[in-house]
Amino acid sequence: MQRLLLFLLGCTLSFGLGFAASTLRDTPARASVPRVDARPAYLIVSGRILHPEQMGAYYEAAGPLARQAGYRIVAGGNTDEASVHVLEGRWPFEGVVLIEQYDSMEALTAFWNSPAFEAAKKLREGHADLDFIIAVEGEE
Repeated sequence: MQRLLLFLLGCTLSFGLGFAASTLRDTPARASVPRVDARPAYLIVSGRILHPEQMGAYYEAAGPLARQAGYRIVAGGNTDEASVHVLEGRWPFEGVVLIEQYDSMEALTAFWNSPAFEAAKKLREGHADLDFIIAVEGEE
């Protein structure tokens, strides 16, 4: 059940801010076929779901689009539980922290900026409170 909740929250949070990858604004989502030399891309997400009962339509619309880009949860946990540890500095955010992996930055940005995902994001407006979402290209 916790893994399902993390997946649902991951879908919600990772699709929250359109600025994470603005270079391919009009590229349609498509099944990702990573280049041989492509490096994975990661989204790091922090936030909360305010109205989980209102998120079903968003999950149904956004989930398949993300999976086409190679979406999978790498790590995640709730900051109120023992699964997230601040080792140095301050972490002012509450809620969930997720790390998601995608096939490549190209696949992630194509999905993120697709018209289909732009439409899906509207289904979750007012139901999630996002602290931040960042995209980072991984190492080989």
